[in-house]
Amino acid sequence: MKEGSLIINGTEARKMSVKERKKLGIGYIPSDRHKNAMIADFSIAENFLLGYQDKPRYNSHGFINYANL
Repeated sequence: MKEGSLIINGTEARKMSVKERKKLGIGYIPSDRHKNAMIADFSIAENFLLGYQDKPRYNSHGFINYANL
């Protein structure tokens, strides 16, 4: 296994929170997407929203705003 570092705007990415990484447009796809990155009982739209459900564009008073998908 090889190791390295990823420096973004002068900060080591491993020290950033998930939210900070997302703001920079960094994505992550786990090796087992079906186990760690989706919920089988959710629709495609609902799975798409995982991690973005708190964004005002997709959230209206705690409910999914399907009009903006």
